[in-house]
Amino acid sequence: MSAAGAPATAGPGTVTVGPATAADRPALAELARAAGVPAPAPERTWAARGPAGGILGFLTERRAPGGGRDRPLLEAPVVHLPATALGPDRLALLLLRRALGTAEGAHSGVALARREPAPAAGAGPRARVHAPDRLLAQEGWEPWLHRLELHHPLTLAAPPAGMRFASFRPSREPTFAGLYRASFRGSLDRAAAAVAADPDADWAALRRGAGREAWRSWFCLEDPVRGAVGLCCLTATGTSGGWCVQYLGVVPSARGRGYGRWLAEEAVRRAATQGAPELTLEVDRENTPALGAYRAAGFAIRHPVTVFAARGRAGVPARGGRDEPG
Repeated sequence: MSAAGAPATAGPGTVTVGPATAADRPALAELARAAGVPAPAPERTWAARGPAGGILGFLTERRAPGGGRDRPLLEAPVVHLPATALGPDRLALLLLRRALGTAEGAHSGVALARREPAPAAGAGPRARVHAPDRLLAQEGWEPWLHRLELHHPLTLAAPPAGMRFASFRPSREPTFAGLYRASFRGSLDRAAAAVAADPDADWAALRRGAGREAWRSWFCLEDPVRGAVGLCCLTATGTSGGWCVQYLGVVPSARGRGYGRWLAEEAVRRAATQGAPELTLEVDRENTPALGAYRAAGFAIRHPVTVFAARGRAGVPARGGRDEPG
């Protein structure tokens, strides 16, 4: 996220929107906790501030470090309740427009993800995710993908007998590249359609991402009879120290035999043994084979997530997490 340009303001000094700083981390975390969403990384977050400097809302820009070409993905705005005399709609629009003014190409190539956190217990939340359909439609967004965020308690299952999990190294690149390209064929995951149109470019972006700090593990599953049948990559998420399944795929000829579940279970083992506090992933709500494999591996649904794209541009890739386990 670029911090260039003067902060946006609304009204006579009432609210200012600008880049968050490291000093904002505690306030951002508190607001996120009240809204039921993960704490954002300040370096990729826009913050709305009141006259006294307090944070009234925020919006985070994320980029998938792997699983495809880098595309901006905005998380729906989080606003404090009651925010200001502006109201939550105006505050959310200020954050969204400010972020789009910085995100490359504005609407073009940018997607927006809206989590649906569980209602807070008690008298009501002090903050919430605020991006209603009517507001997004006004700004030219339309629903594109309907996904589920899943999480795992990191309880370990025994590895499958006879199977081998091989970590990525340069000498294995042809194997990993072939698995990645093949795993999109016949996928039930709608986000995969954008990748299938140009898998070579997507693989090149994925390969470049392998050296980034956010990457945690990249491995394939080898069957003693069938050979390499699928792969998975794991990355860090936000500032919580958690890991996510950035990509998991099984080649079409090997689907329906439990390999997706074994890949997911190995992802859990690697996250748990390396001290990750949690492991999450996203899957299309209608991708029932993938959802079944993840549930069999111990994952449970945490949030529904709706991904929006600019009207008429529903071919834009979403964040990582595309999968087609078998």
